[in-house]
Amino acid sequence: ERIDLIQLNQKSSEKARARSALFSAANFSSKAIDLLKFEYDWMNHYDLLLHVYNDAAELNFACGRFDLSLRRCLEIHRHARNLKDKLAASYIRVEVLYSQNKIIEAINSCLSVLKSLGEPLDKK
Repeated sequence: ERIDLIQLNQKSSEKARARSALFSAANFSSKAIDLLKFEYDWMNHYDLLLHVYNDAAELNFACGRFDLSLRRCLEIHRHARNLKDKLAASYIRVEVLYSQNKIIEAINSCLSVLKSLGEPLDKK
């Protein structure tokens, strides 16, 4: 039942997003996250949570809620099972940092991802 409510909020978020109602979409994603039992749900509903958190990170970034967007990205990084599942959150994190004029942090984040992909670059 709780998972059904999470899915319903996520669908509502997607519909609001399709209508360019980004603040409403972000709020629906937040409501979905509020219903979670973190460790249990990440283990048993991984794909759903990854989707919800990625959407929430992106929507909060679009709404200018940078701190909340970064927190969502951090949760993804903490629970992601592989590098591929972290990439969208890494990209959003770089966008947030760049928007906050934290250029060095954004570059370092990019370098970290490249290193994880097996393409390390020397800092110069």
